[in-house]
Amino acid sequence: MGKTENEIFSPSEAKRIGEIKERVMLTGNRERTEVHLAIQGKERYLDSIYFPWQDESGMTLGLAGYVRDLTDQKVAEIEMRKMTRVVETSPTAIMLTDLEGKIEY
Repeated sequence: MGKTENEIFSPSEAKRIGEIKERVMLTGNRERTEVHLAIQGKERYLDSIYFPWQDESGMTLGLAGYVRDLTDQKVAEIEMRKMTRVVETSPTAIMLTDLEGKIEY
């Protein structure tokens, strides 16, 4: 992408990611984190994994990592939690049925 964390993320997220990267470089252990950001006004959720990039002898050469977009999954989880709250706090009985009318919940 050619941009730094400070150009992409909020100041607090950029700081947190920088700290994670520093720990990975110091400890040699991989770290995984979920990152939240807004791109062009749209919320995005990313799964980020950082790990040391090492040569054959185990010497750390730098930092590597990858990012996976979790937005669709995260939005579905949020909607499911909302629906669960509605059902659990409803003063009336709610039943869910399949297309044949069998009660599922």
